[in-house]
Amino acid sequence: MGWERSIPEQDILRMEDYLSTLMHPVRPRDEFVRELRKGLGEAETGSSDKGDFGFLEKLFWVVAGFTSAIVLLTVGIRMIVNLVKGSTLRGRRRRKDIASFPISGRSIRDQ
Repeated sequence: MGWERSIPEQDILRMEDYLSTLMHPVRPRDEFVRELRKGLGEAETGSSDKGDFGFLEKLFWVVAGFTSAIVLLTVGIRMIVNLVKGSTLRGRRRRKDIASFPISGRSIRDQ
C-alpha cells in the first residue's frame, strides 16, 4: 500500500542485531513454572464443571425463557393493534363544530 514506509533490508538486519544485544533470554524460576502449571491444571478441571446445570437451574432458565417470550409477544401484538387502531381513527376523525359541544348540559344551538 502507498502509506506503508519501505525500510531497506540492510536497516532491518542492523536493527535486529542491535536488539539482540539488548535483549537476553530469561530462564523462569522452577517454582514459578510449577505454580503456573498447577494453576492451569486447576483452571482446566474447574471449567468443565461450570457447564453442568442441575434440574432446578435448567427449569428456571426454561421458565424464564418462556415467560420473556410471552411478554415480548404480548407487547408486540398490543403495539401493532394500537398502531392499526390509531391509523384508522385518524382517517375517520371528522372536525366537529365547537358549537355542538354541550356547555353546562345544553348546547349553544339550544339557546
